[in-house]
Amino acid sequence: MKKIFTLIIISAFLLSCKKDKKKDVLIRPKNVSTTIAQGLDIKDIEFDPNGDLYILTNNSVKKLSNGNLTTLSLPDTVFSMLKTPDEETDLGYPKEIAIDKTGIIYLGSNSGVRIIFKNNSFITGGREYIGWTVDGLNDLVVDKNDRPYFSGVNNPLTRFDVSGVIPLSADTISILHCVDICASGIFFGGSDRGIVRMVLGVTDDFLIPTFLGNPNNLLKEGPVDEVIIGKVYQIEVSSDGNLIYFIEDGKLKELKKGIVKIIMPLANTVKIALSNDNKKLYYAENNDLKVLEL
Repeated sequence: MKKIFTLIIISAFLLSCKKDKKKDVLIRPKNVSTTIAQGLDIKDIEFDPNGDLYILTNNSVKKLSNGNLTTLSLPDTVFSMLKTPDEETDLGYPKEIAIDKTGIIYLGSNSGVRIIFKNNSFITGGREYIGWTVDGLNDLVVDKNDRPYFSGVNNPLTRFDVSGVIPLSADTISILHCVDICASGIFFGGSDRGIVRMVLGVTDDFLIPTFLGNPNNLLKEGPVDEVIIGKVYQIEVSSDGNLIYFIEDGKLKELKKGIVKIIMPLANTVKIALSNDNKKLYYAENNDLKVLEL
């Protein structure tokens, strides 16, 4: 009888330990994505200040507004090989799109940026140039003052305004893959520095950049000061700068309240766009437009 009682006690103890172990396992809720459209051959996606999503494809500009996907009527010349105003230098096909709060639509190619829409009408031929670069363009955004910025290969972070083309970083980053702007500064990703933050000063000059991540560690998740962040290919920042989504090491990651968390695998070439309310992340994968509920 004592043996049976002893076995019962041991079994109960082992069962309770098993339950406790299960409690220690952190099971994250599964992020569910929904496909919005397929077969679009997407080059870039970007939200405008009104919360509408613009999609640049190989031969069109589409707009997703209140769940309705429409195609803007544009002249064919918008999608032809760009040239400089003297028509002597090829600038490549459109690959980036940006929209400011006045409704101006910018397109960027490998080596140039132009306006195709402003004052509620399309520019004839879609060829109002605002500048071009030498070694390529990887990302294009506009700030709250409607000034375009771009990041490119072997180029500093650059801004276009009435003064012309202004380099903003004399940094040694060899490739600037991506850039995004919020109220607390500009965030960009490079080939050898992870995420870099630059803050505007009182005189509109940039202060010393802050590098996020710890290059001397190997952690992929955890406190940002302890996590290694390598080549960042895409970055999206909330308007207040407190929430960052980025693609690094073939994974979509979240930086929130100082903690880096892996969300899901995504190819480095995938384009991402964070909704203005920070509740949805749209991404273009394998020519399909998808949305992830956050």
